[in-house]
Amino acid sequence: MAGNFCRTLGCVGALLAVAMTLRAHAEDQAPVRTAPAAGPASEGAGDAGRKPFYLIVDYLPAALYTGERFTACLRAENATSAAAEVTVRAETFDATGKRIAANDEKLAAPAGGFGEYKKEFDLKGVARLAFTLVTPQGEVPGPAVALVREADPWPAAALVEGRLTDKNAVQIPIVERAEKEVDRTFAPIVWALGLKDQDAKTPVTRVLLALPGAWGKPAADGVDFGAIAPAKAKAIAPLGPYEPSGCPPMLRAFNEVLRAVAAQKEAPERVVIVLPPEDLEVATGPRVYRIVLDGLLARLKRAGVRQAILAAPCKFGVPEAQARALAEEVRQAARGGEARTLELADELGEAAWRLEPGKPGVYGRRPNEEGQKRIAQKLEDLLP
Repeated sequence: MAGNFCRTLGCVGALLAVAMTLRAHAEDQAPVRTAPAAGPASEGAGDAGRKPFYLIVDYLPAALYTGERFTACLRAENATSAAAEVTVRAETFDATGKRIAANDEKLAAPAGGFGEYKKEFDLKGVARLAFTLVTPQGEVPGPAVALVREADPWPAAALVEGRLTDKNAVQIPIVERAEKEVDRTFAPIVWALGLKDQDAKTPVTRVLLALPGAWGKPAADGVDFGAIAPAKAKAIAPLGPYEPSGCPPMLRAFNEVLRAVAAQKEAPERVVIVLPPEDLEVATGPRVYRIVLDGLLARLKRAGVRQAILAAPCKFGVPEAQARALAEEVRQAARGGEARTLELADELGEAAWRLEPGKPGVYGRRPNEEGQKRIAQKLEDLLP
């Protein structure tokens, strides 16, 4: 039962995305194996070229709120023709690298089959976790996990096997919940803007635009956004495009926005983020989407950004319920994080996605020329 639950957690995004794209399904279902056990294969080992044992990651959380427990779902694969007893060793470490605890859990791994592992961890005082598979033929190094809290600098993470990784450790942001009490007397103003009205009008000189890479075209120096990019925009960061990988596109955008902000000579006073549409395509869960958004807004504040403006992801033809769910998380995150929201979905009706303006029924992945002009005008209004 535990194993079925773990596999469900790890694959739910890909299963939902099947209706949207077969490519996403095929890629997300590929198993992720860690390094094989050291030493020569014994009698009874599997086919030539295959190693005797693997440790497969079924599920690790993409992001967590402070105080939540960490769940790891793994499988020990026995590729030999003989049953074996193996052990999954889990170790936790503090910020200095000192080991806090170690836990060994024995698994029965049938010949040609799997032993399933699920364990929850209390993260109080924990900065890092490491997993190892101990087999009759040696140890198989498993995943290492770094917990990156809001006071920690965000590392230069890169996507490796569907997870943001730095220095051979999966990077998992730990985020403080962002809840904001709103004075209902001024609710129409504060709830619409996400911050005080006078703050919304504060003049700025340094603005960073973060736009979906899927809305541009590949260029020698990155992405050409064509008519979408306002003429006076000085700093534009492309977010994607993101091929299905098992990592929520929102988490990859989180990483790229923070890197773009850090690359500026001076911290932007305003950051305008048009969130990527790929989360709609792969059915990212609203809860993880919100956690990552809360973490992004908190880190932008710490980086010196005075104003953050969020536009919810939009794409014609995706399930309406999914689009509404993520748009609501964007609004709630903006309220809690004292950010503004930019409404683009209402501006981009069905006609803005047609490949040929006079011919409904055939739509592109990016807005057409008329849709791009509407977006550019909205963005132009936010530039100094």
